[in-house]
Amino acid sequence: MNNKYTIFSFSLHPIPFYNFMRKFISLSLLSGGLLGLLASCDNELDINADYEEIAVVYGLLDPKLDTQWVRIERGWLGTMPASASFDQPDSLYYASLTAELIEYDASNVEVARVPLIRDENARQRNDNGPFTQNAYRIYRTDGSFSINPRNSYEVRIEREGIEPIVRSTTGIILAENTSGAGEEDVLDIRTPRRIPNSPQPPTFNGDFFEWEANTGYSAEGFYEFHYTELDLTTREKTQKFFVKEFGKIISEERNNRYEYRFNTLYADIANNIEENDNVVRFFRRLKFKVTVADRTLDTYVELNVPTTSIIQSRPEFTNIENGIGIFSSRTSAQIDSIVLTSSNYTTLAKSDPLCALRFAIIKAATGDTVICDFIANSSNGEQPYTQ
Repeated sequence: MNNKYTIFSFSLHPIPFYNFMRKFISLSLLSGGLLGLLASCDNELDINADYEEIAVVYGLLDPKLDTQWVRIERGWLGTMPASASFDQPDSLYYASLTAELIEYDASNVEVARVPLIRDENARQRNDNGPFTQNAYRIYRTDGSFSINPRNSYEVRIEREGIEPIVRSTTGIILAENTSGAGEEDVLDIRTPRRIPNSPQPPTFNGDFFEWEANTGYSAEGFYEFHYTELDLTTREKTQKFFVKEFGKIISEERNNRYEYRFNTLYADIANNIEENDNVVRFFRRLKFKVTVADRTLDTYVELNVPTTSIIQSRPEFTNIENGIGIFSSRTSAQIDSIVLTSSNYTTLAKSDPLCALRFAIIKAATGDTVICDFIANSSNGEQPYTQ
């Protein structure tokens, strides 16, 4: 009887035991050789690329400002952690560079060159941040330079001993003012409308805000509701206000005229002011402000906001040639003193649930200042009381 042991493979064919052992020993010798080879190799993994230096540029031109500002700093990739450079000015700034704005007309013909001045004192600095304030610098135009919203502008930066030139070009936010009111060639608030050469403040009808910016792409705005609160016990007056933000609004491409329509003014008031039976309140004014950005800036902001999705990576966006950052345009407009119409103010004082907020009006017939509980059912002869 044959006493050889057998072992079965997955194909279920009998294999003599000595054949199996011969293969096992061969595999063991091969594995041992590979392990010895691996053990003799350098197992350090270098995750750093070669040293690299890059310019970091941030500039937003605004046609309503008399001084334009551009931040020019340096970034680098090395073997040390980023925190090692926080207190080293030469890791944040270039020792020497030349920067300028170049202006081009609509035909892309160069119109002017304006040097950017190194400034170490003009801008407020954040002393609580981790970066050193030593040798802080920013670059600006002088006070005689003004932006022409119909032209385009290139920032050009030459770093001493470093190639290539860093540059970027942007257009300017422009609004065609067809009404003849307000400032020309800048963002224009159309509703409520300022009255040219009149001391009377614009009137808000409680329906919508409207503005125009022909080269704008997105806009964000807010209004402030200002009022005075009189304490009936102490007779002290306190000036208060709340802010209502609109969020981002994208141009509807209809002559780039934007509007924010809402019917929530009274709801906003009710949600932001608490009831208090020991006070009387007086409406003072509305303030409205809108800021408009071009498409380049809008894209940059969208790609750099924190993400809450599972995928955390974002594509890198920059319009800086031979650098990173953003060079673009934005502008803003505001009206500080807007009054309500008489009918809207009467609604503010009389309607539910605003009645409980105790906004006062003055009766034209008697001059009495009255609140909701004492206002006659008829609105005749009642006028807003402001101060």
